[in-house]
Amino acid sequence: MNTRRLRTIENALSWIILLIAMIFILLPVVWLVIQSLVPRGFILDISLKIFEEMRLSNYAMVLDPSTSEFYRNVQNSVIIAAASTAITVLFGSLSGYAFAKLAFKGSNNLKIWILSMRFFPPISVVVPLYVLWGNLQLADTIPGMVLIYVALNLPFSVWLTSSFFQDLPVEIEEAALVDGCSRLQAFRRVTLPLVTGGLAVTALFTFIMCWNEFIFALALTGSRAATVTRGLTGMIVMYGGIKWGEMSAAGVLLILPILAAAFLLQKHIVRGLTFGAVKA
Repeated sequence: MNTRRLRTIENALSWIILLIAMIFILLPVVWLVIQSLVPRGFILDISLKIFEEMRLSNYAMVLDPSTSEFYRNVQNSVIIAAASTAITVLFGSLSGYAFAKLAFKGSNNLKIWILSMRFFPPISVVVPLYVLWGNLQLADTIPGMVLIYVALNLPFSVWLTSSFFQDLPVEIEEAALVDGCSRLQAFRRVTLPLVTGGLAVTALFTFIMCWNEFIFALALTGSRAATVTRGLTGMIVMYGGIKWGEMSAAGVLLILPILAAAFLLQKHIVRGLTFGAVKA
């Protein structure tokens, strides 16, 4: 078997594997969209008749301000996720730069300790935080949720940004220092603009984790600071069952901001994900 034919077979197998993976990834999303468009009685109907009954009534129910708290939950989620992402990326980038460029005693141990904060399953600290936040009057408040999400995502941000800073050549920053810049000026004017792609990746991943988080939102929020994921639990009614159609419609609407953010930042995301992949 010649090399060209072997390469053709390898390419064909790669495309088949990729196609199968895409089917597994997209099938739940397609099913979610279909279920959001059909009445409640057709939720478990797998016949072609389901396509004849597609309506936008579930979206109308979710978006009706007189019967739904969806708008307020979205507003809370946007504020909490945006504030948490901004604070996390700010302190994460400063800490990541320190670990990457400033050698100090115990830096490796401290970095491992910061990463170890992500080893704990969130469910293991929900009860202590519930008691603590209640005593501090932070339960069911937006600042309380922002603090939780910053603490939850800061270790991830530190490790991710430090890897981007480490990939920058030392000579670039040294040239700025020789030209008269202070360490802070070199960081702000030279180093930071070169890792905008990495910061965009960090910000997007942090925003997604804040937007999708459910455990802390369920335990620590009520009516005032409920997020969109917390609001979905309101569609499980004791005597009315689960409102699958409305829940699916809300799920589709929750996906849209993430897709929009990924689309707007796609240039920086590609740059950030490939940052440092090619070495001279």
